Amino acid sequence: MRGLDQNRAGRTATILFAAIPALVVAALLGWRMMPKPAPPPNGDPVQIAKFINTSQFESLSEYDKKQYMRTLRKKLPDVEKAANEGKLSRSEYAYAVENAWMIRQLEHMEAYYQLPEGPERQKYLDSLVEKGSKSTGNAVPTIKNEGMREEIAKRWLASWPEDRRKQWEEFRRVSHEKKQAATRAAGAATKGAA
Repeated sequence: MRGLDQNRAGRTATILFAAIPALVVAALLGWRMMPKPAPPPNGDPVQIAKFINTSQFESLSEYDKKQYMRTLRKKLPDVEKAANEGKLSRSEYAYAVENAWMIRQLEHMEAYYQLPEGPERQKYLDSLVEKGSKSTGNAVPTIKNEGMREEIAKRWLASWPEDRRKQWEEFRRVSHEKKQAATRAAGAATKGAA
């Protein structure tokens, strides 16, 4: 009987010695995989710039994403300063800039579709083109990464219903046409003045 008890005790000890490290490793992996708490939407722009490049951000609702992106857009000079100080990588900075572009486009699109079709929408597009031509002297340099912009837009469009995707495509088309027409008109005016 005594040998049987020792045998059981030996097996129990072996199981414990094997199980405890496995449990510790599993707990550490679980802890590392747990999502970190999201920064507040109106919080530190550097933390937001880092956060928007995570799967946790991608899992948020459109409404919640917009809150972060609006803060980022308003505080873009702070984000640029942080990138220059090495607090953000160049890719994190570029991603932040392109997300700021995206929220601006979404706001423009929503304002455009709130207007009745016709002259009011055209006037709104004219004002956007005019504002865009005046903003070339921005304090924050314009980094244009078309591939990144396209990827960000695709992520947004993937979660939208078909009618909203069509609105986006239509808005991008008409605003692009308006910008091209303004560029041609400016070029013709320059040639005429020479």
